[in-house]
Amino acid sequence: MKYYLVAGEASGDLHGANLMKALKDQDKQANFRFFGGDLMQAEGGTIVKNYADMAFMGFIEVVLNLRTISQNIKACKNDILAWQPDVLVLIDFPGFNLRIAEFAKNNGILVCYYISPKVWAWNQKRVLKIKRVVDHLFCILPFEVEFYKKWGMKVDYVGNPLLDAVAAFKPDQDFLAKNRLAGKKIVALLPGRMTRSQTGSGAPGRNSSLIDASGIGAGSRQAGAESSGVPASRVASGYSLAASTASRYRLPRR
Repeated sequence: MKYYLVAGEASGDLHGANLMKALKDQDKQANFRFFGGDLMQAEGGTIVKNYADMAFMGFIEVVLNLRTISQNIKACKNDILAWQPDVLVLIDFPGFNLRIAEFAKNNGILVCYYISPKVWAWNQKRVLKIKRVVDHLFCILPFEVEFYKKWGMKVDYVGNPLLDAVAAFKPDQDFLAKNRLAGKKIVALLPGRMTRSQTGSGAPGRNSSLIDASGIGAGSRQAGAESSGVPASRVASGYSLAASTASRYRLPRR
């Protein structure tokens, strides 16, 4: 199948890359084209635009770059239409991706949204547009499932993908010795977001402090899966669950 993915920030690049890994396990003929970053590019396929040229932070920066943002949206729409993917997978980044979702839906392309927009936090009626332009939603917070289902949406809980990143992390046993920190107090600084100058790729990023903010640990992930009707075994890897669903999709062209 042909998969078109759109990620517009560092966290989306991380989750998109891991999703692509899982898709390749599910679909040996997977063909990728995407807006993303270096991590996604390392998984293969064709990168159309790097997220470093798309992510703008703060009201002033957005206003100053409205023309660039508009050009990026237009370029993405044209490229999707030219490539005609079997499924479009949008990853977070709602300000950009909901516009792309509407365009794709109007052109008969199946739309999956991975890491759902947090519309439950404010102006919940925005979910009506999401319902109209998204075919399948993948949530990373357990309570989101019931929220979206009450609006009649097709939704799956796949667990917080940051937990997969934490599980894959391999600590350096010699870290303290290498940095002459043995016996000293260690202070960890975990900003929720970083400015462009703080990230190596030149775009804003997120880190594992979001795990604490979401309140989801390994135990609550399993409990959330069970409460939402998803067997805990299927949530062992959120990427695999999302991939197995997306890779089964077929949609007749209009």
